[in-house]
Amino acid sequence: MATKKTILITGATGYIGGSVLSHLLQRPDRDSFDFRAVIRSPETAEKIKAFGVTPIVGSASDRELMSKAASEADIVIGLADCDDLDAAEATLAGLKKRYKETGKRPVFIHTSGTANIIDNTDGSHPSHIIYDDENVAQIESIPTTNPHRHVDTRITAAGYVFTYIIVPSTVYGTARNSLVDAGISKHSILLANVFVPVALQRGNGFKIGEGKNIWGNIEINELVDFYSRVFDAVLKDPEHTPNGREGYYFASSDECQLIETYKILAEVLYEQGKGKSPEPTALSEEEVERLFGGPYVANIMSSNSRCVSNRGKRLGWEPQKTKQDFLDSFRKEVEEQVRRSK
Repeated sequence: MATKKTILITGATGYIGGSVLSHLLQRPDRDSFDFRAVIRSPETAEKIKAFGVTPIVGSASDRELMSKAASEADIVIGLADCDDLDAAEATLAGLKKRYKETGKRPVFIHTSGTANIIDNTDGSHPSHIIYDDENVAQIESIPTTNPHRHVDTRITAAGYVFTYIIVPSTVYGTARNSLVDAGISKHSILLANVFVPVALQRGNGFKIGEGKNIWGNIEINELVDFYSRVFDAVLKDPEHTPNGREGYYFASSDECQLIETYKILAEVLYEQGKGKSPEPTALSEEEVERLFGGPYVANIMSSNSRCVSNRGKRLGWEPQKTKQDFLDSFRKEVEEQVRRSK
């Protein structure tokens, strides 16, 4: 009887993490794996046992706990906080121990995000620079001061583990799966969750700069399919599935200018009597400080973040969703959130 592969997952209670784990649990070869998940809440840990997942109660930021858990895993899929360097280093330490004990390089699939390719502009123009995940030199030119890069570069440098970094753009759509139904994982963490509270506080839609900057987007189910294809490729042949310096996988299906979302936000607020005008107005520096707690979020929202997913497409990933699907989803979510605010 073949030994089961141990799969350790962090972030299983999140929007992306819960969606990915739920999908993996439905695989025809599900019984070939020993699924484990780091879970903060003892109550949630009890719930996830019903799905055949062994919970490890604690935080991924707990270096001792995470290192021990990773040392017992063949594959770690990191779906929690992509800026948590402690968790990443603890994971790598555990996987290094695993490598020394078994002589086999384990696998680390880490989740980052396309905020790492922002260009720190002010929303005044769309950028012509598009990051290609097959262009290693271009990827390595990304400033280490950009969001997420301090973790990404640490993972990529680890030579004793096969590393793959999946980099989703703006994720949209409602997650519908068994873990959501059981109250274990979140059904959404959407752009509207950031935009709507700010717009309601100021009593009108807004824009940062002119909103001409461009972001990519990806629907949640197509993102899950992306993870699944990387996972399948890694299971089959981890050495020849691009990894390490070449193991960067952008996940984006289409893109739009931010002004398109700002206009929808302003229109919906105006239609529902919550905004003064159907046109977005620019945030002042004082508003950015007061409503966002400083320039960090606003800087990301006014930057360009453009990429193409060539590595995923070479694995057979074929997204069907378009910019219009993203905008329709955004409008629906804004309408629902504004309606609930009454």
